Amino acid sequence: MDLNIQVKQGGQVIASGTLAVDTSVNPQTATFTPTGGTAVTCTNVLWSSVGKAVVHFTFTLTSANGQFPVPSNPSTFTYSFTGIENDAGTQATGHVPWPQNHPSVEGDDDATWQGGATVEPQAYGQGAS
Repeated sequence: MDLNIQVKQGGQVIASGTLAVDTSVNPQTATFTPTGGTAVTCTNVLWSSVGKAVVHFTFTLTSANGQFPVPSNPSTFTYSFTGIENDAGTQATGHVPWPQNHPSVEGDDDATWQGGATVEPQAYGQGAS
């Protein structure tokens, strides 16, 4: 299952990418490919298309990858996406930590994210809350 993921801060998209989840295996596996970057292996993967299901995935970077920055000190950063599916199980929203003092996020170290299946049209006009 491929999902479009958008990270927002203040209603503006600051990063995006594609999450490819294999739900046919236990534990589930996934890779995340940032827009303009290269695929990374995810850990702590849980994805469901059941309404109101908890979802999460994590990846760690040692250098910037696409639109996902890494602070200079420490030189690694873990993006831990946590969220919940909507009632229909077609779009998840949640929170993800973002590097503090990074120019793309003003005065905040947390951003919101939303994701939906790429095979279905998704409206990304509203910010996650």
